[in-house]
Order: sequence, then C-alpha cells, then structure tokens
Amino acid sequence: MRNFFDSIGIKRVVICLLILATYILFTLAPRYQINSMNLLHNSDFSEGFNNWMESSNCGRLTQSLSAALLDNQKSPCTVFLRQQIPIPLNATQLKLAAEVNTHNVSQGKLSWQSARLSLVGIDRDGTKLWHHPHMIKLPPQSKGWQHVSQVFSIPPDAVALIVGLEIMDATGTVAARKLKLSSVSENSWFSTAANSLLILWGVTFLWLGKNLHRLFSSKIIQGSFLIVSASIAIGCCMIPGKIRDIILDRSQETIGKLKIVLVESPLWSYVSPELQIDLSLSPDKAGHFVLFAMLAFLVRVGRPQDRFAAQCFNLMLFAASTEVLQFYISGRQPGITDWFIDAGGLTLGFFFAAIFRHRQNNH
Repeated sequence: MRNFFDSIGIKRVVICLLILATYILFTLAPRYQINSMNLLHNSDFSEGFNNWMESSNCGRLTQSLSAALLDNQKSPCTVFLRQQIPIPLNATQLKLAAEVNTHNVSQGKLSWQSARLSLVGIDRDGTKLWHHPHMIKLPPQSKGWQHVSQVFSIPPDAVALIVGLEIMDATGTVAARKLKLSSVSENSWFSTAANSLLILWGVTFLWLGKNLHRLFSSKIIQGSFLIVSASIAIGCCMIPGKIRDIILDRSQETIGKLKIVLVESPLWSYVSPELQIDLSLSPDKAGHFVLFAMLAFLVRVGRPQDRFAAQCFNLMLFAASTEVLQFYISGRQPGITDWFIDAGGLTLGFFFAAIFRHRQNNH
C-alpha cells in the first residue's frame, strides 16, 4: 500500500481528498436549519400580484399557473416584482429560494445588469443597502424548472427588507414560482466540520510550501512563480464576492471607455477585422486564463526535468483547490466553467513553454 501511495504522490492524494470532502460538505450536507415559515405574502401568485410592487415600463409582467413571468426585450430596461417585509425578530440570516425557468437571458456587462433574485436591506433613511451581498444571478438558459437558493446575512443597519424578482438592464424571459423566504441558522456541527477542513487546508498548504523556495534554481523564475501563485490565491480565495463585483464593474467601465476611444480613433478604421481586439471578455475570466497560463509557463520552463503529466495533474489540482475554497468566501461560488478556463490557460502556458524550450535548445 505504501508503494502505491508513493507512486502517485501522497500529497496529491491528500489534496484530492480535501477537494472531495469540501465539495461534499458544502453541496450535499444540510448546512442550515429552518427557523420560520415563509415570510413572503402571496408567494405562489395565486392572488395575481397582490402584495407585490410592479414595474414593467418597457417589458411585460404576467401571471399563470402559480408562476410569475417577466419578459424584457429592450435594453437598457427594467422589469421587476418586489415585496417589502419587516425583519423577523432575532433573525440574522435569511434563505431566499425559488424555482426559475429562464430563456434567452442576455446579461449586461456589469454585475448588477442581470436577471436575478434579490434581498436588499433598507436603513432608517429609506436607503437601499446595495453594498451588502444581495443577489442571486439567474442562469441565461435553464432546462425546465431549476431550483435556486442562497442564504444572506441581514445588514446590521437594516430596518426592513425588499425581496425582488428582477430583470435589471438585461433582456430575456424569466418565470418564477414557489418563492420562499425563511429565517435560518447554521447547524453547529456544520460549522465545526467546515472549520476543521479549513485548518486541514492550511496545514496542507504549509506542508506543500515548506520546500517551495528550493523548487527552482533560477531566482527570477522562483520570484515570478511566487507572485503569480499569490495573485491567484488572493483573487480566487480571499476577495469577497461583493468586492470582486465592484472591481470587475470598475474594470468593465474602464474597458468600455477604452473601447470607445479605440473605435472612434481615425486609425481604428485602418485596422483589419482579424486584428481588431475584442474587449467584451470578462476581466475575471481573462484574469483566470492569463494567470494560469503564466503559472504553467513558469513551472515548465523552471522544472523541465519533471514529468509533463505530473506537472499537468498538479496544476489542475491547484486550480480545483482555488475553486472549492471559494465555498468559504462570502458571495463566491465555485464554477466548473472557471476550472475549464484555468485548464485552457494551463494549456496555452505549456504550449508557449514548449516553444521557448525548443528555441533555447536550438541556440
């Protein structure tokens, strides 16, 4: 048995087990217990839109078969249903859930320009507390009815809450039914298990990193590797979702201004369509791709004696680790799409490393 573990690497086995345990805990284990009945009135729309505030200035709102249907085909435009409720006594966390069916939803470039469910606090001055996590972004296209849910912490300065089903500066069709808002609390055993796993993650990373300074003989590659790895860790595993959205929105606004400057430039018309830069790619996705491409390049160039298959496997494990650890970050969720983007970046990095090494060998 020891020879088996030695052959595949005990460290890889530990990382795989931690990834699996973390995923199972956060996706399959019952994290919260329900403390109240449904806090929403007319949540099945059996009374039409009674108790709901409506807005469909350039879209369409209809009700059928215990479901609400929002349709908007003109952007920028907003269609929504909202209901204000008082904060339940002694509640600190609320779970918002619904079944949704979306069709041809086209999201805007900014994080809030989307089809979404929302739970927003209101302070004593009547100001909506948008700066707190408040949104469940709905998928562009669902295969039939899809259950969505998220637990939100009640902002400490909120005196009331607004629940919303919204298409905000986006287009498409959204149907929703079985809306439910309940007071919840986290099971104590779940907190213990999650914290124990987090400690194991920390110990494992210390174990993996104790000889990291000896990994590369070149100080330049070593320093570059540490910078890129730290950038990935901070971006993926340490920045809360709301701060991440603010950063991405600012980036998109900057990119939008840059695009306008480029397109309006007299020189732009002389650039062939094949060479014109598409600036519509999300900075988040682009960051994943570029950083993992750099990481793969540094590892392959800095450690050419290592087996290529082992390097691929190790870096894919690292990418998977950065995803599952997002379960611990407020407002973040792991995504298989991001993992595939990481894999694409790794592939490109290995490709450029092969070219670089080939040219070095020929010289």
